Amino acid sequence: MTTRMISKKRSCVSGRLGLTAGIAGVAMVAAVVTAPTARALDQSRYDRAQLQRDADAITSTGATSVLAEVNSSSRRLVARSGVADLKTRRAVPWGAYCRIGSTTKTFVATVALQLVGEGKLKLTDTVEQWLPGLMSSTDIDGGDITIRQLLGHTSGLPDYADDVPLEQATTPEAFRNERFRTYRPEQLVAMAMRHKRVFAPGTGWSYSNTNYILIGMILEKSPATPGSRRSTSALSSHST
Repeated sequence: MTTRMISKKRSCVSGRLGLTAGIAGVAMVAAVVTAPTARALDQSRYDRAQLQRDADAITSTGATSVLAEVNSSSRRLVARSGVADLKTRRAVPWGAYCRIGSTTKTFVATVALQLVGEGKLKLTDTVEQWLPGLMSSTDIDGGDITIRQLLGHTSGLPDYADDVPLEQATTPEAFRNERFRTYRPEQLVAMAMRHKRVFAPGTGWSYSNTNYILIGMILEKSPATPGSRRSTSALSSHST
């Protein structure tokens, strides 16, 4: 049995090329930061001063904080900008952690495929087999949706994300009211079930967070190790 260790959080800066901004800056990282790729870094004159300049460029757009790291085979550059706390003006911790968002899906898929390889799941298994009675919709049948389709976003399931109140927040007050609200996986699936399917299972492709909530729930039901069940429980939850 392969040991599976999955954490819901990871360092904001990891891997060969890592750049993460705080709050409002997350979506701007790719557009604003012009750091070279890890391979190009070895052959360039890009240095920490330039990385600091790029991090500062992100906070200048209104981001609360930025923690950035660029790794290559021969060099490691780190920089931070902004503050971790607006009241105390405390600096961003070098070892800060952040939510990994949809990167979670990579880890969930890895565990699922490990279990397939061990013969504890089949890609042809259906949602109804593992989660009987969970899905109730006029045109959605869990018996028609396979694990393969969940993994590849070909299930045709609607995305619950559009119904999460935080996604509808248009004022600072609404955001503050909803930002820490959490939901059980069953609640998120129920949100998705309010809508009709996007297409018949296996006949198209549409990105849906609902797919991976269901995979997480299936992993909890699978004959995995106790440690795996605890890990996937966290992964199958949604926190705003």
